[in-house]
Amino acid sequence: MPAPFLRVELLEPRDVPARFGSPWPDGERITLSFAPDGTHIGSEASDLLAQLGPDARIAVLRAFQTWATYADVNIGLVSDSGAALGTGGAVQGDPRFGDIRVGGRALPTDVLAITAPYNLYDNYSGDLVVNTAVPFGPGGYDLYTAMLQEAGHALGIGNSPDPASVMYEFYSGARTGLSAGDIAAIQALYGARQPDRYEGAEGNSTLATATRNSDVTADITATGDVDTYKFTVGLLTQSVTVNLRAAGLSLLTARVEVLDGTGRVLATRTVTDPTANDITMSLGGLRAGSTYYVRVSSAPGSAFGAGAYTLQIRQSSLLTQVTDVVGSLLEETGLNDTLITATGLLSKTLAPGPQTEYGTRASFGAPSDVDYYRLTVPGSASDGSVSLLITVWGADGRALNPWIEVRDATGRTFTAEVVAANGNTTTVQVTGLKAGMTYFVKTSSDSGAAGDYTFAADVRTDAVSVPELATGTVGATSSATTEFTLDQTGQVHLVLSATGARGTAEAVITNEAGEVVGWFSAAAGRGRSLDVYLAAGKYTVTMRSVSGDDLGFQLSLAIVTDPVGAQPEDPTGTPAPTTPRTRPRASRHLPRTRFRRVSRHHPLRHPIRTRRRSGDG
Repeated sequence: MPAPFLRVELLEPRDVPARFGSPWPDGERITLSFAPDGTHIGSEASDLLAQLGPDARIAVLRAFQTWATYADVNIGLVSDSGAALGTGGAVQGDPRFGDIRVGGRALPTDVLAITAPYNLYDNYSGDLVVNTAVPFGPGGYDLYTAMLQEAGHALGIGNSPDPASVMYEFYSGARTGLSAGDIAAIQALYGARQPDRYEGAEGNSTLATATRNSDVTADITATGDVDTYKFTVGLLTQSVTVNLRAAGLSLLTARVEVLDGTGRVLATRTVTDPTANDITMSLGGLRAGSTYYVRVSSAPGSAFGAGAYTLQIRQSSLLTQVTDVVGSLLEETGLNDTLITATGLLSKTLAPGPQTEYGTRASFGAPSDVDYYRLTVPGSASDGSVSLLITVWGADGRALNPWIEVRDATGRTFTAEVVAANGNTTTVQVTGLKAGMTYFVKTSSDSGAAGDYTFAADVRTDAVSVPELATGTVGATSSATTEFTLDQTGQVHLVLSATGARGTAEAVITNEAGEVVGWFSAAAGRGRSLDVYLAAGKYTVTMRSVSGDDLGFQLSLAIVTDPVGAQPEDPTGTPAPTTPRTRPRASRHLPRTRFRRVSRHHPLRHPIRTRRRSGDG
């Protein structure tokens, strides 16, 4: 029996433009890394530090910190492996590099930098490329100002028509900080920065209100915030070690002081470099049975005066030794493995909006482990239904193959649309939920993997969808094929979902020469996604049943691109610079930048235009 050929009439564009207004799922733990010089950005090597010098790092970090100061956001600096920009991986927390990656290379001289904002499909979000062919510094462009706008883009904020905003479309000289509108925009996505849980009603800034705790994860909320902790010296204690860790958590530069019961400062240490912002202090000769205090505050005059940190106070004696072992915050307890014992999650907002309403960190402790979460959808401005977008991803880039199900109080399971499921990260969407109603979310590992994971859920009034390409059935004696055509080289996101009692459906993508350029499979009742960078041309997708079982399938496809503007004639080369407008554009959608491909990468987006008006500094 010949295989049926499925032809799909194109009813709507499948381009998915870079979308602003979507926050990172875990805004409190966004990481950033600098791609080492030599890292591939398309066909070129990054030369950020060679061209702009080491001070460029501080300018970039100061720009991101300016936004983080006003929102529930932390930017943690991490190392970078040097993998090519656009390398696939975890949506957040990839151990090879930061969620946001910063590099530099020569671009057409009418742009200062290009940034990709966060998107729901893959981890290509947040790449920021500085144009090293234009002059930064005295007599040139202000790097901090350029990075203020690019940092805003990386965090999900679009351009602003307000000339006072750092997101204003036209470059207007050096700026010193955010406008009121900028602050409102970042807080709309992430909320205002909140005091940590140790502050209490009276705060913990004084010795009288000090928190008794030797292991904390806390936050300096603003430059004037002070956190004080107390401990009592044991009878056999010989020395006390105080460790403040901010590296990888935030850009906070802190001051740590140790005081005695009278408030006299016994020791102090301050860091001013956000790229090396941990502090360790050791003291001996403390009196057994006496109470001492540790005070944490911002480094005086620092631009990095807010951020998250962990604090450990360790006592050592002849019978014990100082250790640096931290109990896992994600330790599996086995107490939320049923609908009845589901862990309740509180919404961060009072109504559906752009912020991620629910979030937690947990762990699959055994191959059969499942976790249930209970959440109540916040009220809506309308009586209509809302959608719930849920993302679960493995910590440190682990491939836990997470799966997600949403149920109501009776245990009925809702149909979920798979947006992404690549082994590390799974994102599903459930529509038709009602404000004020309680729902249950079940998480598990399809591969029986154990490990820590992050859970984030966002209630939306609009639905996010991957456009459908084809549907059909396959079995032991039948397969199905469909085609799609790319007018330009680009990144393609495909989702395959399979239905049936059992079995596995497979999709194989071939080019016009019959060469396999990608393949993936989905088990019955599951969905999987594939991200692949393809040259312009016609492609065929063949679906078949690997197991021979009768299966239904749905194949969806999105082209992740920036469709605004004319496309370059040569799809493999770098386009000629576009002619700037009379007024300089600080950030606009330019034609998609193309590079000769030597490895997988994504197109660069959101450039800042460089030509300035007469008189601009």
